Amino acid sequence: MKLSRILSRVTRNVGLLDRMMAQLHVRDCLATHPNGSKILRTAAIRCMMCREADACKAWLDNSDRLNKAPKFCNNRDLFEQMKY
Repeated sequence: MKLSRILSRVTRNVGLLDRMMAQLHVRDCLATHPNGSKILRTAAIRCMMCREADACKAWLDNSDRLNKAPKFCNNRDLFEQMKY
């Protein structure tokens, strides 16, 4: 795989992570959590490795009011924990 394709995939997936965190209202939790940077790094790595980016984008594009990540999301449990 070419470096440009890898960087493009990483950029896309991290953008989806940002959208997902906004959709689920967990950004503020991460910002104030004592281990927020470590948790965000873990979530970002999971997203960068994810092969469900197309499904994720489709879910985000069609999910204005849902408050739970889709079942295929590798960060689903992490996001649920961040809400509390």
